[in-house]
Amino acid sequence: MNGTLIGNTLRGLFYTLRPGNLFYILLTAALIVVAGTLYLGDLTAHFLARAETDTFTWIPPTPRVWGILAVTFLLFVAKTLDNAARIYAGHKNASFLPLSEATAGDLFHYLIGLFFFAILLGAAPFICYNLGIGKNIAPYLNGACALIACLLLPALPLSYLNERNASTMLDFPSLAAAIGSIGIVRYLILLILISGATAGVGYAIAHFWQQHLGGQLLATMDSIAANGYDYSKIPLNYYQNAAIIAALACWLIIYIYSAAAWTYPREDEDDEPAMSLSERTRLAITSAHPDVPPAAAEPPSDNAPQEAPTAETSPSRLRRAIAAARAAHKTAPPGKQEPQLTDPDAPPPLLRGTSLSDIPAAEKPTATDKQEPQLSNPDAPPRLLRTPKTNIAAVADKSEPHLIPPELKLLKEADVTRMRLEEQQTFARALAEADEHFKHGQIDAGLALLAPYTDTQHDPAIYFPAYQRRYALQPQDTLLHRLMVAAARGSTHCYDLIQPELERINPAELPADIIRPLAQQAAKQQQYLTVLALTRNFAKNHPEHPHLADNYYLAALALAHNGQTDKALPILQQLLTRYPDHPHRDLFRRAAAQLQDGQTP
Repeated sequence: MNGTLIGNTLRGLFYTLRPGNLFYILLTAALIVVAGTLYLGDLTAHFLARAETDTFTWIPPTPRVWGILAVTFLLFVAKTLDNAARIYAGHKNASFLPLSEATAGDLFHYLIGLFFFAILLGAAPFICYNLGIGKNIAPYLNGACALIACLLLPALPLSYLNERNASTMLDFPSLAAAIGSIGIVRYLILLILISGATAGVGYAIAHFWQQHLGGQLLATMDSIAANGYDYSKIPLNYYQNAAIIAALACWLIIYIYSAAAWTYPREDEDDEPAMSLSERTRLAITSAHPDVPPAAAEPPSDNAPQEAPTAETSPSRLRRAIAAARAAHKTAPPGKQEPQLTDPDAPPPLLRGTSLSDIPAAEKPTATDKQEPQLSNPDAPPRLLRTPKTNIAAVADKSEPHLIPPELKLLKEADVTRMRLEEQQTFARALAEADEHFKHGQIDAGLALLAPYTDTQHDPAIYFPAYQRRYALQPQDTLLHRLMVAAARGSTHCYDLIQPELERINPAELPADIIRPLAQQAAKQQQYLTVLALTRNFAKNHPEHPHLADNYYLAALALAHNGQTDKALPILQQLLTRYPDHPHRDLFRRAAAQLQDGQTP
């Protein structure tokens, strides 16, 4: 469970005030005011007709009013569903798009579920009313159905997001499981908080109506009739009062579902505050000098440090870079589409990744790197996981006159087998000089020395010490992308550096081809949460990718090691059913048999 009840309640409150939500609150409020004003004009015409004919019949809203209300309803449903999906996926910020984490297909299925949910609840009162059965109990039936709707509505988005299936919104076990995942006590307290917010906002709306808007309606209708239905000549205070009431109602709807979504079990989002400059400097230096005590790595207090380059916190840092790469490099789907598997964990993200074919030439793997990994057995990782050993013999010889011992230590995590001796010397001196600048708070000067070794022409696996320092102080999107590619090619150092990021990042933002090797790295180090985070919803995001079965095999193993055998076994059985000719089918069969025997593969 993420967060405390009070913390989640405050999060739900502040979440409605984020720009992405405020925009839709104001937009839908404006649409409601427009629809209400148009309907007021229609009522004015009928009041005038009644004065002439002395007859009056109720007038339903005209098609244009219904159209505006339908658009408003769709915006509400789309935004509340997308907010729930984003919070469920660990995103803290609201999007300006009506659908970012959720898809149009999700919205369609969710609307179908809401439609049948409404029919199911309204069936009993409708039948009793039309058959004349128990007219005395009809009000009680209406009240009971309304109460059931109020009790279940906060759990409907979670029930849908768990399976992405409209039928789960009508299935009592699925609804009960959704409520159980929140916690019965938490859910009851959530309902109380929602009831209190509804009562408070409802009282404010009623009071504002009575004191301001209600008394203006007749004068407004007279103004409409006198000005020939020219709505621009209605007094401005009418629009102001109507907009305030509509905005309060819209805010309440967004708040109800946002507050509910913050109680859903979700991926951990990055809630830590950004590191200060001194913390970043200490991290960069101590990571390169494990023997240096933290106090020695602190910049001197009498030297005012320079301003560090600004950087966003994860997981949003990579999003724009990957989205731009995706827009610039779109690859055709390879081969026949493979069937979509049930996802082992959380809801699908939106963005798509790029492939390894889009990586610059300096970063592309060699022919050896591109070999298909052989999954030997569930305990032994594939060959792609076996990182080539780094040979540092060229610089380990302490008799070398050109390098002093402190500089030798700086290259212990670099792959010097692909450097000339002169380049090793120059690189080591650049690292030493950069560290001196960092110790004295001269961040820009130190980063300038590292920049030539962290461009697209320098492989992070070879020049890892430079990437390590620069990424700690200046975590740019391009650096993260190159580090991920190097980690996928087998660099353990690069993987260890970005592993916390991989556990939080949206997997649909990653190139599809690097997900399997990264997941294999995580499985080798028994980081099963990272495996699940990387393989999450791979079938939905990349249904035609040849790594689909291997990724779900890794996900099943991770679930099994996390004690979720009930989820792991169905995935392996689906793999055996849908991929009977897969080259790793024996691994799938052996793992499934071990799970059925109560063993962990």
